[in-house]
Amino acid sequence: MRSINVRDYGILPGEGRDNVFALRSLLDEIRPEDGIELVFPEGIYHFFEENAAEILLFIPNHDEDGIKKVAFDLTGMKHLTITGNHSTFQFHTELIPFLIRDCDTVEIRGISLDYVRPGYSQGVILSCSPMSMTIQVDPKEFPYFVKGRRLYFVGENYCHELVRWMELDKDFQKPVYGLVDRTFNLEDAGEAALWSEIEPGVLKVELMEGERPFEEDSKPGDYLILRHHPRSAPAFYAENSTRISLTDVDIYHATGMGVIAQRTEDMVLCRVRIMRHPIKKHVFSAEADGLHFVSCKGMIRIKDCLIENQLDDPINIHGVYGKIVKVMENGSFFVRLVHHQQKGAILLKDGEPFRLLDPETMLPVAESAAVHVKRLNRDVLLVEPRDILPSVKEGWALENMEWIPDVLIEGCTMRNNRARGILPTSAGEVVIRNNVFQVPGAGVLIEGDCRSWFESGAVKHIQILDNLFDCCAYIPNWGYAPIQISPGTSRYVEGKAYHGTVEIRKNTFRCMDKRLLFAKNVETILWKDNIIEHADTYPPNDGEAFTLEHVLNVKR
Repeated sequence: MRSINVRDYGILPGEGRDNVFALRSLLDEIRPEDGIELVFPEGIYHFFEENAAEILLFIPNHDEDGIKKVAFDLTGMKHLTITGNHSTFQFHTELIPFLIRDCDTVEIRGISLDYVRPGYSQGVILSCSPMSMTIQVDPKEFPYFVKGRRLYFVGENYCHELVRWMELDKDFQKPVYGLVDRTFNLEDAGEAALWSEIEPGVLKVELMEGERPFEEDSKPGDYLILRHHPRSAPAFYAENSTRISLTDVDIYHATGMGVIAQRTEDMVLCRVRIMRHPIKKHVFSAEADGLHFVSCKGMIRIKDCLIENQLDDPINIHGVYGKIVKVMENGSFFVRLVHHQQKGAILLKDGEPFRLLDPETMLPVAESAAVHVKRLNRDVLLVEPRDILPSVKEGWALENMEWIPDVLIEGCTMRNNRARGILPTSAGEVVIRNNVFQVPGAGVLIEGDCRSWFESGAVKHIQILDNLFDCCAYIPNWGYAPIQISPGTSRYVEGKAYHGTVEIRKNTFRCMDKRLLFAKNVETILWKDNIIEHADTYPPNDGEAFTLEHVLNVKR
């Protein structure tokens, strides 16, 4: 392996120094070579968007698909190692820090990643009443202005209106019991609100007459995460790649997810920490999920990671359902990607096996493989099946049966984030062990649906072993119980179930109420040697220890 010191190519640390053009030149030079190590001597390196590559990307589960600016464009790299030596990479919005596309064997290690001006802001509640609040916001760190009684925040390359917030407890910086997101001034959601500036750094928001009042659980001193930026730029995006590993990587912020991969085979994430900045005292990290995997295969290994204070689930693993919208006389059919954040996703390619499902039961009704797939646009595919499928109906769902990963998640801590913990919707072998869940919703949520997110992956066999579920599901909107299995089916078939076998063994449940497991449409649940402890952290919520519906076998 040839080692290159990036300083020899003019990539240098220093405040205000842009390294993007020098980095692009270096990457273009070494792109044809195999076996390169890029060494960053320890320092703080800055990357601005002005000279960044512009690339058309359709990133699943993100907003604003289209032209993105990229700092580290690693497209086509093979056997590449980036060694950071504990360096800090400071990015300036709007930038995707790392694009790993069409790559083979890429390792990134020993870096911290942050944005100079984050995509979110934060404030502290000074006073509150049912119809108004006063909020303190640092105008130097989080610049803003009020115009037409609407509140706007300014970044290096953006200006966006505040549309929602989430309240965090002042002592522990985690979502407040009894509260969920508040949304403002959207055409289709939220309350109509008027803003004013009382004095520099002090804002007042007043709800219009007839709007839903602020909750009684809101209190002075609590933090508000002020959400005004779209979910646009993950810190790492991997696509169509093989053998990708991230080791000792700290992500303090991203204007999207921390790490997302699409159609990537074999990934290892070891000691990846998506976390609050230790000096800036931000109460948020990434804008969305911590780690997200869409239609991957091989083995996903996630070990000894910390994922905290991000604004959606720590780990989400799933495939994609498409919807058949028209059947041709020759047996070909048109398939639409339905959810707006799945547009442009790579659903199926020539030669790949697929199966069709009844969207009401989500049970398979036919299987075949694609002879030819023509991508008409980001919404629609035309699929020519290998076999004649005379019973194909419009409205059925299609899922790819080749891109299904095995998963091992161990030694991780997930805490203080919005929503749930791990969403392991994969038909591979899945093991979740020795993790700590301190999340407001379900610690493990196993779903799948053909009506909302269109995320596929009926579980065949999942083992949930030796984990600590510490006061999970204290906000029932995000979870009915510490472990929840709830596929979005509208009809059951006697003797058949959507999900397969779920083993829940040797876990510790520290709970403030009875709720342990909510499960429906599962073939087999094994519950054995679990420990139940009582906690007084939150008031109890209603519910039974076990809520089971259409579970065919229960073993204890």
